[in-house]
Amino acid sequence: SANVALDWQLDLFGRITALVDAANASAMSQAEQVRLLQIEVVSSVVKGFVSYQGNVEKQHIVTLQIEALEQSIDVLQARVDEGVANELDLNRTMAQLRQQQALMPAIEYAKYSDLSALAVLSGKLAQNIAIENEQGVLERDFSVALKNANNAIALRPDISRALFDFSQANSLSVAASKALLPDISLSAFAGVVSIGSTGLKNTDQQWQVAPQLQWSLLSYPALLAQRDAQQFLSEAAYSDYQQVVLTALSESELSLQLLVNQAQQKRFADERYDFANKAFLQSQAMYEEGQIPYLELLDARQDVLIAQENAVETTISSLLAKVNAYQSFNGQWSYALNDTNK
Repeated sequence: SANVALDWQLDLFGRITALVDAANASAMSQAEQVRLLQIEVVSSVVKGFVSYQGNVEKQHIVTLQIEALEQSIDVLQARVDEGVANELDLNRTMAQLRQQQALMPAIEYAKYSDLSALAVLSGKLAQNIAIENEQGVLERDFSVALKNANNAIALRPDISRALFDFSQANSLSVAASKALLPDISLSAFAGVVSIGSTGLKNTDQQWQVAPQLQWSLLSYPALLAQRDAQQFLSEAAYSDYQQVVLTALSESELSLQLLVNQAQQKRFADERYDFANKAFLQSQAMYEEGQIPYLELLDARQDVLIAQENAVETTISSLLAKVNAYQSFNGQWSYALNDTNK
């Protein structure tokens, strides 16, 4: 004997289609989550690298400040020993020296923290991460160019993921509503049987096609409760989608405001460093001509080092603000990154 049985469920009311749409939306939501993680990894790597190079530069500047203060202390100590100066200036300079020396452990920890973050992102241990000192990245003055900013916001993975989550919840709500209606299916049977021989000879053929109707009337209250619950979940998903969109818009606006603010601060810090450097050069010329004492020359050098440290701080903040702006407007370059990985 040989037979085959088929069962085909007719999707007259769209319940199965809604479940398929919900499954597709769930898969797309997971894909957007992957893209969101890629954006976070790329942005964190760039921020960690910039922060590390900035800490290296700050460590170099603090070292120069310590050397300048030590020279000032030697001169002040000699003046105190000669009775020309009192110990007030000496103690104040000693306090400044200890203040700068206290910054060195903090900078070392900041460098290690950057290495540790980069190690986690690259799947290595911190001691296995080797980064060359490339302070040239701090001197690169690249500008942020945002083309089609609306698309860059609309295509953000967090917005797309929230939209797919809402689509999934809405499809499940539709499926829950359609579950109240009956299920209609067709069953078919076809077969052959041979009674008088071991082979399929002189066979009798049998076939049958029958419709089936199933309706869960006894479970109707439970189905109604499930439909109401799924509708509430759909409304909640839509509210989450609205919240994600508002958060993305607010984040993008703040990133642009921060970008402008940091650019202004960097401009003022660079001008301060230029003026302090000119004052130091003037003090050096005046000292060589015997117009000012050596202590004033050291003070001018200390001022230019402090201004340089502030300029480095604002440069780092400006670079991080630019990275943050690209991270906020990530809708288009994240797709390009995904295509590159493929």
